[in-house]
Amino acid sequence: MFKAIGFYVNGPARLLMASIIAEEYYPDERKTLKLLDQFGYDYSGLLPHVKSMFDRILFVKGYERHYSHLAQFVGTYGRRYSELSDAFNSGEHAILFGLRSPIQKHIISRNRELGNTIDIYAESIAVDRYFDNGFDAEGLPRKPARRTMARAFDY
Repeated sequence: MFKAIGFYVNGPARLLMASIIAEEYYPDERKTLKLLDQFGYDYSGLLPHVKSMFDRILFVKGYERHYSHLAQFVGTYGRRYSELSDAFNSGEHAILFGLRSPIQKHIISRNRELGNTIDIYAESIAVDRYFDNGFDAEGLPRKPARRTMARAFDY
């Protein structure tokens, strides 16, 4: 079906989801697991049980520490995430979990530049807010800066 599948995973719960999706939907494709090492995630308890489902495993250090509005702006418009440069391959089907953080936005846009297809899985109903273009977290209409710099806050 696809030349290769790349799973971009941040967190143990998402690692479990990736392994289930890999086994169920892509049993015969070549799969690369790209573990984003952020916020002190510990994959050691689950990784030995799921590593056989993937042909290759990359550990990628992500340097995001928090997602303030300033971090969203700088991460989206300023950072190029050079630590991820080896994680992208042309002709790959990218799978990631969430699209809200600057690093996830970079993964999406870099895969688009390469012409890769992308699937985004969300594990809770909170993801519905990602697609609500009219209101911010407080339920107020968006501020003009959010409209001007929309890529930093929405996708």
